[in-house]
Amino acid sequence: MLVHARFISIWVAALIAGCVPLSLPYYVGDESVGRLTYNSCSLGAIPEGLVVSRADIELLIRVQPRREDEVVHVRYDIGKDHRAQLAGREVAIDLRDGSAPRIGKIGWIDLWDRVEEDGYVRLPARRAGLAAPDLLMDDSQLPTLPTGPRPFLAVRHYWVAAHVQTRHADRVWVKLPDLTVDGATIVFPEIRFERRLYVGLAPLNC
Repeated sequence: MLVHARFISIWVAALIAGCVPLSLPYYVGDESVGRLTYNSCSLGAIPEGLVVSRADIELLIRVQPRREDEVVHVRYDIGKDHRAQLAGREVAIDLRDGSAPRIGKIGWIDLWDRVEEDGYVRLPARRAGLAAPDLLMDDSQLPTLPTGPRPFLAVRHYWVAAHVQTRHADRVWVKLPDLTVDGATIVFPEIRFERRLYVGLAPLNC
């Protein structure tokens, strides 16, 4: 009875503080390849992703557990006056266990926000921001805003995602498709991600 009362008191204290207990699996990228980055909802412990830089282009790569498998999210940060294009649609994950690499395919490029891994968002305004994966990523391709011209930005973001069946492996190696930047082909190495578990408190507004 005493243990039960303590459990309830912990829950109440957490709710009053605006937090909830959380147990969350996540993947962390290899820092020898890039740098880890955190956002306001990353709890100070869970990386938002791994930032990799090549040819003045930055990629924010994240491997996210999703049901029984994983989703590889990539945000391409393309600087003004640069032109970039995916050379393929396949994202490969190798478990290094003797089995063949698992393959996921990029279905579209999202111009406005992180791609929804389960399919199209139902709102027409969100669907308007989805483009084919062979899109030439530069300012000329962006849709107009109903309020007028788009503001100048030194860097534009383009989001892609691929669902890959890995069954929550403890360690995975991610191979992204090549990228053509200003006519030159950029080849990305395989990047190791390791599965970890966060146990702690999370803010309610995240």
